[in-house]
Amino acid sequence: MSLLETLIVLSITALVIGVAIPSFRPPPRHLALQEELSRLEREALAVRLRAIRSGIAQVWKPDVLFCSSSPNDRVVYLSDGSALSEPFCIRQKDTTYFVTVSPLTGRVQLANHMTP
Repeated sequence: MSLLETLIVLSITALVIGVAIPSFRPPPRHLALQEELSRLEREALAVRLRAIRSGIAQVWKPDVLFCSSSPNDRVVYLSDGSALSEPFCIRQKDTTYFVTVSPLTGRVQLANHMTP
């Protein structure tokens, strides 16, 4: 093998490694939070749609790691699409987030967060 061939092989190897390494790192915290909020919103809007279509109130208990177990960790969607809920607290890694559900639209929103 010539020196030129060796340099080409090394450069291709470096390029492949440079592209592959970021995929092994976990996503940044803000992206993981956005993904979790999007998942919660999809679940919430599916329950809201079920309540509107059936004409019967539906209860949604989010499938997340709560800060505490209390009866306030649920959302009731009425047949007109409105929601009855209090802010609830979820925990992700070492940070606590408070999430609210809009009473009119049923959308999940991040209220604020606190680090222990």
